[in-house]
This record gives sequence, C-alpha cells and structure tokens, in this order.
Amino acid sequence: DVAILDSASYNAVLQNNRLYVTRGMLALMNDRSEMAAILAHEIGHVQARHARRRIAARNQALASTIDIAQTFRDPELTRQAIDIQKRSLAAFSREQEHEADLFGNALMAKAGFDPSGAVRSLVIHERMKGLFGRIAGLRTRRQTSVLATHPPTPERIAKARRQVAGFAKRPSAAGRNSYLAAIDGLRFSNAASTSYIRGRNFIHAERNVAITMPPGFVPVGARSGVLGVGRSGKAFVIFSALKPQYGSDPQGVLRKIAMRLGGSGRLEPLPGGQGAMAKVSTPKFERRIAILVSAGKPYSVMMFTRNHYPGLDTDFRGLAASVRQPTTRDRAIARPWKIAIIRATGPGTIARYAASSGSGATGEQLLLALNGLRSTSQVRAGMRLKVLEFAGP
Repeated sequence: DVAILDSASYNAVLQNNRLYVTRGMLALMNDRSEMAAILAHEIGHVQARHARRRIAARNQALASTIDIAQTFRDPELTRQAIDIQKRSLAAFSREQEHEADLFGNALMAKAGFDPSGAVRSLVIHERMKGLFGRIAGLRTRRQTSVLATHPPTPERIAKARRQVAGFAKRPSAAGRNSYLAAIDGLRFSNAASTSYIRGRNFIHAERNVAITMPPGFVPVGARSGVLGVGRSGKAFVIFSALKPQYGSDPQGVLRKIAMRLGGSGRLEPLPGGQGAMAKVSTPKFERRIAILVSAGKPYSVMMFTRNHYPGLDTDFRGLAASVRQPTTRDRAIARPWKIAIIRATGPGTIARYAASSGSGATGEQLLLALNGLRSTSQVRAGMRLKVLEFAGP
C-alpha cells in the first residue's frame, strides 16, 4: 500500500508494508521515473531484508556492550565500546542505503521506467537540501560524520550513474507531462502552519506578529520563531516569543540576559517606548539584544556577529523597529504556496518566471531546484515549468 502524508518535508519511508510518501517529495520530482526511483529505493530495503538485519545488528551490538561492561566493570571502557558500536551501526546503515539504491535502481529499470530517473531524483534532492546555504552564501561542507546513517548524496549519485549506464535507455518526456499534470495544484507548505517566510519577511498569523530581516539576511524557520543568516554566515538574527511574565519588565529581562552572556551592556529605550535594547560585547561575538512588546506580547530580538561591521547598529535598529502587527500586505502574502504548472511562452531564463511566480528574493534558486534546472539552463517556448502560486484566499 502507498499512502501520501500531508507534510511539506521531502521524505519517503516504508513501515509495516505501507510505503509513505510526503507531498513535499511529490512536488520535488519532475516525472514518473524520478518518483518510481524513490519508491523503488524503499522497496529495495525490503528486498534486501534490511529491517531484520538492522535489528540483528543492534541486538548483537547491545549484547557485546553488556558483555564488556559486565566483564571489565570499567565505565570508560564501556563508554568506548558504546562509541565503537554507534560508529559500526552507522556504517552498517550507510551500506544498507547503498544496497537499497542498487536493488531499487535495477527494479525500477526492470519495471519499464527511465533508469536515469534514479540519478535525477538524487540530484534534485541534493540541490533542494543545499538551497538555503546557496541563498545565504554559506560554504558547503562535504565531510560526513562517522555517525551519519546515510552516505553523502554525491557519493550515491556517482554510484547510480555507473549502475544505470548499463541499463537500456527509455524516453521520459511522456512520463514528465503526465506527472506534472497530476501534481498541478499540489499544496507546497504544511497544512497546519501558521507562520510564513516570504522574502525577508516572517509573519506569524497565530501570534499576530511580523518582522523583516535586514537587507542581505535570509530567514529560515526555527522552532521558537525565525533565524536569519547574513554576511555569508558571519552574522545572525534570532527572533522568538518570550513567556508572558516577561512583558511587564523588559529592561529587567534584558539586564539578566546581558549578565548571563558575560557582558555588561548599556540599556537604551526603543523608539515608541515598546521596549529596550542593549549592546553586549564578548570575546567571541558582538551582540545586539532587544526585549520588546508587540500587541501586548513580549518578544526577544538578538543579532550577533563574529566580526563587527559598520552597518551593524543600523541593521539592528531597523530590525527591532520592524517588529509589528501584520499589515494588510503581510496578511496578503501570509498564505500557503501551491505548485502550478505553466507553459513557457517564450525562450529565456528561469529568473523571468521566478519573478512572475511571486516567490520573493529566493524564487529563482527555489524554482531551479524544483524544476531540476541549473542557473545556465535555458527555458524553451512550450516547456512545462513548476512555479509557485498562492493557494486560495
């Protein structure tokens, strides 16, 4: 059985004979062969009996660790044994992922799908995974942790290319057209979400608050609010809600935070009397902190940088001043996206269509990733493209 999960994340998993695929994964793929590769990978885990082998490996690791602990009764030796077993199980899991690729790629090719879809699906996933880093100007690191349960995607891509080179080639144009028609209108955000990132704006509809990142900062959702990254990962913004009791004394809260950070900062009132701000200098970071109240609710705004830059104070004051109750424009863009399939009316670059989709400053990179294209790719007249539109009023 296959079930679609109402989630915007990019994932697929097989449990208890049911294969779960998220809406986000459906939106990310571009044709039937790419989607078939995702399903076949999960079925490959079943063919190789990975779940049973993983349980056996864990039980063996646990028995080995208990045996060492009871024999030597040495806490440090036991800790080392646990660490070795964790590394061993992670390596075992990475091997299983490669094996599932091997089984899955052969399976989808045998079933009549374009075998190169296996490579394309991995390339698209890798580009989407690194999307935020590219937009924020962050340097990507290729080093993989010894505790990682999945191998690096570029390594999987290289192996998939070598494997599918021996399979018979099959056209995928028809599979692309029918697949894109099937996902036309698919929602591209979580159904239960009440917060939205649109360009440099973060709007939280339920809390009735919004904030705008300084120029050059890219926001990303965080558990308690929003995180902004700027200056190629050398400056950061954190905006989050505080517990209600902090609202009565923002200056007192600010003093405590400054003391906890190991610095002493002079408190300054914010314009409009809605709170206070402080500058805190520590050996590692230069920080700016504000505690303020919007619509009767307290919030903290923190900006910190490893290297002081001339516009820091200007950026921070603008950031703190931007905290507001959502405006009419905020509410107009605080809506979920949906996938819309359009036909290109003429030749050009993806930037032309990103601007018309209303997806903000990140639109070009997002649409490149969604469509499996590169910045050098040319759009041809009549070409079907995935763009983003607002889903309903």
